[in-house]
Amino acid sequence: MSDTQEIRKHSRDDFYQQGADFMGSAADCAANRPQLSSGLADKILTFNFAGEIRLRHSFNDSKPELTWDFIQGGPGDSATVAYECFEMAEGVFFASFMARPDESVACVIDLNQGVATAYVGNLPEQGEGHRIKTRVMSATIEELAGKAENLHRPSSLGGTRFANIYNDMADGIEYEHIYLTRIYKTWLGVRGAQAGQADTEEYYVYKIQNGLYFVSWTEKLLSTQMSFLFNFLEQRQVGQVFGLTDGELVHQNIGARIRMIHSALPELQGITCVPPFAE
Repeated sequence: MSDTQEIRKHSRDDFYQQGADFMGSAADCAANRPQLSSGLADKILTFNFAGEIRLRHSFNDSKPELTWDFIQGGPGDSATVAYECFEMAEGVFFASFMARPDESVACVIDLNQGVATAYVGNLPEQGEGHRIKTRVMSATIEELAGKAENLHRPSSLGGTRFANIYNDMADGIEYEHIYLTRIYKTWLGVRGAQAGQADTEEYYVYKIQNGLYFVSWTEKLLSTQMSFLFNFLEQRQVGQVFGLTDGELVHQNIGARIRMIHSALPELQGITCVPPFAE
């Protein structure tokens, strides 16, 4: 009898299923989400993209809807859509909406500096199994006399590690984010549908102001785009999940309290950090 033992073949089936379970339960990640804000209601903001495209956003003052329309450049179309908005620091808003049936927008609108940065995601034409196409768009806001030198700049979270706690129940949902370099990050499921699962992704990050960072990545194996605005000083975050699961569109705003574990960011040196798994 041979002492050789059969090595179980690795399969991605469990990975896909756990990812689908998370996407299907994204609404459960709203327990610690910040409160909705009406701070953009009745405002008209024209985003100027380097003078080539001008895109006006008119925010309804009676219900959470906005009308966007191109007034220079672009395809020239317009639409009125529902949106959700969160004020994550004084004068800084995270706005999320579906601009078109296949296009999501996660946007930071900075009324202090008169600028905006957006991650725009488009579903792949081939459907599930193909990556969402993401582009970054940065603009000055004409009504606020925004200046190009105040645009949010690419940054890095390399050396930063923290836990996102979406639900405080014993069987709740928790993930760790481990930013390895200025390009790569690892997420680790601690509790919830993806507990024990992890992957490393290429991420993009823009610094909004001290302690406030706008991050996005596209899952390389799932048709999913994740976009987050982290407020490390107040240890809270809000995010947008956008993608396809079993052919169904998922577009959900989630949020969590943050437990800092480690950071090399100079503005966070006074923030209390807690070792992993400690309460």
